Amino acid sequence: MSAQPVHAHGPIPRDPKAIRAALAEEFVADFDAEYASALEQAKALSVVELNNVLDQWWMFANLFDGHARMVEYGTKILAGEPVPVADFTLADLRA
Repeated sequence: MSAQPVHAHGPIPRDPKAIRAALAEEFVADFDAEYASALEQAKALSVVELNNVLDQWWMFANLFDGHARMVEYGTKILAGEPVPVADFTLADLRA
């Protein structure tokens, strides 16, 4: 491994376009259907379902993104390729 700075991976924005873009193709149709249904309910002045759908898919998209990076880094490590390393310590996280 080589010491390279970690990419600035932050959470995916809680935005329908960003969430949809982060999903694997196999999940897009499910997201589209749930989002469309929630939009219909929002037209009746109830945004509760819309918020629920966005919250659930936002969390899923962020978990999916993190898992994909973990698999990518693991594959590179096993192949002897360099991967980004953290430039912070446990003490930094505790501060």
